[in-house]
Amino acid sequence: MVNFLIRLLLPITFIVIPLITQRNINIRKKLGFKEKICFKKEFKTSLKYLGILILFGISWSALFYLFSWSRGQADFNMNPLLLLLFILIGSFSEEVFFRGFIQKKTNLLTSAFLFGIFHVGHGSLYQVIGAFFMGIIFGWEYKKTKGITACFLSHFMYNLFAFIPFLIM
Repeated sequence: MVNFLIRLLLPITFIVIPLITQRNINIRKKLGFKEKICFKKEFKTSLKYLGILILFGISWSALFYLFSWSRGQADFNMNPLLLLLFILIGSFSEEVFFRGFIQKKTNLLTSAFLFGIFHVGHGSLYQVIGAFFMGIIFGWEYKKTKGITACFLSHFMYNLFAFIPFLIM
């Protein structure tokens, strides 16, 4: 039960930190959203970056498979709806924090580095380095779109594809 609460509350803190540290700015802007969002355009952009992320993920996995490096352990024995909720909350909160807050305050490489370090809890250097490079891709997407909507959508879809085997089992 404690592990469940930690997994649920940690991403929520990523949303709260930008809200309490930036005063006199509307909430949407604090969270990294644009003033006006064209969902169709954001969705098309997220699909383009999702393709890049999938190509990176396949290449990265192939590299580790070829050299027999450790990829860590995955432990997702939970209700599929709960896992889906974690994917949704995790993707959203990470984009709000790392792109909408950290990258806005620092730069793309700093946010990607911190994004990679944040994933150290997943069990191996494989996830940390992979998350760093994915952070660069998400950061570039944020820089190009000037908002987190497309970043969130591509992050959510990528994680959803990555976790489909766990949802089916």
